[in-house]
Amino acid sequence: MTPGRAAALDRAMAARQTCPVCRTRYDHCLPLKTIGSCLPCADLTDTERDQLAALTTAV
Repeated sequence: MTPGRAAALDRAMAARQTCPVCRTRYDHCLPLKTIGSCLPCADLTDTERDQLAALTTAV
C-alpha cells in the first residue's frame, strides 16, 4: 500500500469513526446512518447536544 492510499483510507475511516456531535474518534465504525452519532451522544437531549456542540466548536 502506498502512503497516499494509506492516508486516503485513514481519512475514510475517520469519517466513519468520528462522532459529528462530540468529535470523538472511536476505534470502531459508528451507526451514523441509523442513530447519527455515538451511543453516549444519542442518549443526550436536544439541549444537551446543542451545548456539547457549542463547546466542541469553541475549542
